[in-house]
Amino acid sequence: MGLSANSIIQMAMFNILFLIVGMFLDIGSAGLILAPIVTPVMVQLGFDPLHFAMVMLVNGNIGNATPPMGMTLMVASKIGEMPHEKGMRNVLPSLFALLVA
Repeated sequence: MGLSANSIIQMAMFNILFLIVGMFLDIGSAGLILAPIVTPVMVQLGFDPLHFAMVMLVNGNIGNATPPMGMTLMVASKIGEMPHEKGMRNVLPSLFALLVA
């Protein structure tokens, strides 16, 4: 909270944090580690805990579909029987849309 008092900037910083964490950890582990630390701060800033949980889950899912780990993307590439690189190229428009939303 020392970086900015603006709640929108705080949410943007946490979104970036969850995206980065989601690239390296699965959603369950990231939630168990970060939720108890970050949720009280976000509630204090005036965000609804349920809304914040949904934002955290969506960011974790986006992070899981992006490199360097991209666990969700690797599984989807195996199911679709295509190389990981081709799967990444195919998912880029969807990731861009999710990031904008």
